[in-house]
Amino acid sequence: MEYWNGDLLEDVKYWDQVNIFIDHVPFCYDREKDLLFQVGNIDNQLSRGQLNEQDNSVVCIFDKNTLKIHTDTNTDPQMEHRIKVTIPKAFVEGLDYNAVAAVNAESHSKQWNIYLPDDRVIERLSGQRPEIDIAGERYIIDWRWKELRYVNDPRIRLFIEDFEKIENGSVYSGLYNLKTKTMADYLQLDQKMEDLVILHVPNEFVLDPVGVAREYGLKQTALLNRFPICDSLKAKIQPLDEHHKILLRNHQKQMNFRVKPKMKNERKIRPSW
Repeated sequence: MEYWNGDLLEDVKYWDQVNIFIDHVPFCYDREKDLLFQVGNIDNQLSRGQLNEQDNSVVCIFDKNTLKIHTDTNTDPQMEHRIKVTIPKAFVEGLDYNAVAAVNAESHSKQWNIYLPDDRVIERLSGQRPEIDIAGERYIIDWRWKELRYVNDPRIRLFIEDFEKIENGSVYSGLYNLKTKTMADYLQLDQKMEDLVILHVPNEFVLDPVGVAREYGLKQTALLNRFPICDSLKAKIQPLDEHHKILLRNHQKQMNFRVKPKMKNERKIRPSW
């Protein structure tokens, strides 16, 4: 029975078997049995003896239409669905964990058509959402809903739409209230200035590259070579300096003169930092 449907394994328990992706499809190389097989479809397999030896690698062919691996190394240009797969012997024989990133980078540049996941990747693909530290508090990153949820109280949420992108889109920035642990509302005039800071968080490709790939209909591992999953994410907290305080006070004064009922779905007006 095949559990791979092109995007998700239907049964999460199979993820702990995955140690290599071939064209984003999960496979396992069992070193005890010297066997390469598709996770969830054990019939799709090749033994070490069936893999073609080339220098410091073993090679096979992957059929993108059937997801089958073959020993026939024919890669006729007219058969675009058949691609060459190059697997370093170092991986087959037992690769050091610290060398995974280097292999993935080389695979990406030389089109080996493989990706080696680490524990962080497997955890994410198994359904565990990433987290980010904001001023010492943990927030769950839920890119599907474009929000950061406070771990200790899921009712407290930071919505991505309440941030603005800066630094050519690489960072989300916004006014944050340390006391309430929420984004500050510029229309609220009774906030204490000492509770406010400027919050900077990385963009979505750093926050959750797997979630972004899913959003755009890509294979889940498609962005991981360019945007590997981080060990830990921590937001940058920038205190308000006098310039920011003056901007905020002026904005609040302006709002005092033109307070109006807030329309449904109206975006917040925010000063530019």
